[in-house]
Amino acid sequence: MHPHITVVSLGPGPSEYLTLAACHALQKGDPIILRTRFHGAADWLDSQQIPYTTLDHLYETAEDFSTLNQQCAEELWRHAAAAPIIYGVIESWSDSTVAALYRQQPAEGTIRMIPGMSTMDSVMAAVPNINLGAGIRLVPATELGQAHQDPSVTWIITEIDTMILAGQVKLWLMELYPDEMTVSFLPPAHNKDRQPISLPLFEVDQQPAYDHSCALVVPPVPYMERSKFCFHDMQEIMEEFDACFIGVGAGAPNFQGIPGTTLNGVYSASEYLTRINL
Repeated sequence: MHPHITVVSLGPGPSEYLTLAACHALQKGDPIILRTRFHGAADWLDSQQIPYTTLDHLYETAEDFSTLNQQCAEELWRHAAAAPIIYGVIESWSDSTVAALYRQQPAEGTIRMIPGMSTMDSVMAAVPNINLGAGIRLVPATELGQAHQDPSVTWIITEIDTMILAGQVKLWLMELYPDEMTVSFLPPAHNKDRQPISLPLFEVDQQPAYDHSCALVVPPVPYMERSKFCFHDMQEIMEEFDACFIGVGAGAPNFQGIPGTTLNGVYSASEYLTRINL
């Protein structure tokens, strides 16, 4: 028998977000493994008296998220070698353990995807005033460190499931954003009618509860309204103006061989600074 895993997207939290296709897959009778017990789908499975196991035990032993993803994939393929399994995650396309499944996919192993309601849809429903015109970046909190900072777009940061992770998200954002800027925090989704909480950025890691369904919406902030900047800001300035001056320090000049740089009246930046200070 070839190893086979059906990945089911369970949606962003409440069991009301389970699709008919997801429910049919979960009722099929194949062994079910959820990434975590802390999801509305687990409560639905309990109500249907459908047995399942989870990967929660790996969270307690893995040294870091990279190791966790690898261990999750190894355990899933080990189970799939005995019989086809169902693997339930919030959203398959953004789930790091699903990416690890593909990286460790055996030669004869197969993966099938069953789509579900997206996290983006649930966030848009809860925070209707999101600035769509500026563009949107959606990224799980555990992968934020690999993302390129761009304050000109709206950021939706998902799966902020612990206070420690919330603190890491806050510090990453405070590298560019004002400490007191207002962001929208989505608390644990106990039902589909949760309300966002408007709070200053520095309070993101001071909330009473966190779980996999928590998310943060960070509005765009133009570079003219910030005191900290990134490479994207320089690109935006260069696109907006015909010319710009880039101050990179007053070290020894490094001429580029451009014709005319040796003519009278043409100075390197260092020479110019020296002359105006005389």
